[in-house]
Amino acid sequence: MEIVCNVSGREVMTLGLVLDILGVLGLFRYGLPSDAYLEERYVGGDDEKENLLKAKSRIALVLIIVGFALQIAGNYWPTG
Repeated sequence: MEIVCNVSGREVMTLGLVLDILGVLGLFRYGLPSDAYLEERYVGGDDEKENLLKAKSRIALVLIIVGFALQIAGNYWPTG
């Protein structure tokens, strides 16, 4: 069974790079999801706001990891 895919390795690597950039921008905006950093940033803050910030920063980390994986996969992507 052959899987037909019209996506080139260059496009996969480009998508990975875009996800990396979005993830880095998210980390600059929301910070790392470490508890110590969040406690310093929001002393006596709202728990709901802190949980939202943690979720956004974790999403940014996932974007970076997935983007990096796509860049690696793009290097080994079969050419048509």
